[in-house]
Amino acid sequence: MPPRFVFPAIFVAACSATTSAPGQQLNVFDIYSGQVNFTTRSGMPGPSNGDLCALLPKDYYRCLGQQADSTTGRLVHRLNGIRAVVQDQDAGTLESLTFALVRDDPARTSFPDPDPLTEPIRSAPILTPGGPPGAPLAWTLQIVFATPFDSLPTDTDLHLAVGLPGNPMWPADGMSVHMSGWGGLPADAPFTGGTQPVP
Repeated sequence: MPPRFVFPAIFVAACSATTSAPGQQLNVFDIYSGQVNFTTRSGMPGPSNGDLCALLPKDYYRCLGQQADSTTGRLVHRLNGIRAVVQDQDAGTLESLTFALVRDDPARTSFPDPDPLTEPIRSAPILTPGGPPGAPLAWTLQIVFATPFDSLPTDTDLHLAVGLPGNPMWPADGMSVHMSGWGGLPADAPFTGGTQPVP
């Protein structure tokens, strides 16, 4: 079973979930400031594959995508897709990754459940678009579900996960996720471009 690494709370993953109602524009629930301070594999060694997970506390998303389903009339919590900003250190070598929603571990609050059988969603592998050999390149990758996912659990925290492949050539080659972070220095403040502390 691949390891799962949790982003420290001070970091914000460049990830978002997308929700919409039929006939309406896409609504984006972002956990991304729009600024990138660095790209990371967190504590995952380069040759290892595994998930980088960002905690989504249930109180934050309890109303995410909440709507009445037009065919059944029941109230659902709809998720239409997931996107993330990812980077390949050598864009000339194609890599594959996955997106997932992972339940909270019942034995350790605020940690992803290590059992993949409890995942509400795991995408099929997504291949990076590629680019110039030897050069790092980042992309915003997004999946949109053919059938909206209407079963977001409201009784547990979730973790938005990006499943990264291992690459023994890391850091010369391999995948990572763009991050924002604030370590207390004004130059690090992602929400303000470095001019103000984060509120």
